[in-house]
Formats: sequence, C-alpha cells, structure tokens
Amino acid sequence: MRKSGFGGGFGKKFKPAKPKAVKAPLPAAPRNRGFETILCEAIRHGVTVELRYDGTDGIDRSNREFGPAVVHYSTANAARVCVSGQVLNNSDEPSKIGPCDFEVGKIVSLSLTDRPFKPDPRLDLTNAKFRNGIICKPS
Repeated sequence: MRKSGFGGGFGKKFKPAKPKAVKAPLPAAPRNRGFETILCEAIRHGVTVELRYDGTDGIDRSNREFGPAVVHYSTANAARVCVSGQVLNNSDEPSKIGPCDFEVGKIVSLSLTDRPFKPDPRLDLTNAKFRNGIICKPS
C-alpha cells in the first residue's frame, strides 16, 4: 500500500481545537458629570487632583495624586468617559507612577488641589486614542 505524500495521518481521529474563552467587555460605568466638570476645571487651571478609584475589577483603591491632561470618550466603548494623565503620587503603590487612564465613572472620590501640573508637551491630541471625541483638553 502506498503512503500519502502529505505525511500520512489520515487514519487518525481529528480533534478540534478547544475554543478559547473570550471575556465580554465590562459595561461602561454610569457617567459622573460632576467629576468630569472637576477634572475639566483642573485641566483649565493646570492643577492636580487627588482621587480614589473603584477597585472592583482588580484595580487598587489607593489614594493618588493625578495630573489630568484630557477628558475623552474611550476608543473601546464610546459610552465610557476616560481621563488621561499622569499619576504623580500613589500612597499604596509607589511603583504605579506614570501615564495612566481612568474611567471617570469608576472614580469614587475626587478633589482639586492647588499644586500646579503641566501635561507632557508630547501629548498628541490627534492620537487614535482620542478618536471618539475630546470633552476637554489643555488650552
């Protein structure tokens, strides 16, 4: 009997690959227009905010000082409003300092400070990250 030129194996049972579990995206948190207004005020006046973020999805609940740069609609879900900026001080995890995005609806406490903040001059408002629209930005 002649063997196939395709490496044989025609007598073996076919085992389909197991499908990978796909996580459904988390629904957008309800908008918090009051916090959006405070963040836009901080951006207009060039000051930082102190915030605490909801940790229900694995993100910590530590207090942090944050320099907001842009409030915008998320690229993943235009119903989500996010703030992009810089974490300047994180009380519980000092290693988590740097650029960061937060969904505004998941912020649980927010207050303005009088500490000055200037966004990174390399901030590119034409970046695809902002394609669903900007609510407020530096002037």
